[in-house]
Amino acid sequence: MTIIGKGLRIDTWSTNAFGNVGCTQATFDFFDNDYKDRHSSIICPDGPGPGVYYSAGGPAGWYQHGTEVCNYWLKIDGYPCAEIRQ
Repeated sequence: MTIIGKGLRIDTWSTNAFGNVGCTQATFDFFDNDYKDRHSSIICPDGPGPGVYYSAGGPAGWYQHGTEVCNYWLKIDGYPCAEIRQ
């Protein structure tokens, strides 16, 4: 997970994963006063072997101090999170 911004603003939020799971989808979760999410389009490999899945579909914008942002991929282990802080 890569987040670029300043203070409480996210300019770019991307995620990548390594694997060979066929087609998958990234989900961008964010928790402020309640749960919200955004899903990437379906992402399929361009070859038969393991590779890198990538999405830059995380929602840019202003977030409240203390908002937790996380990513996961269907069929791929891992759930990295970060806290947005001033």
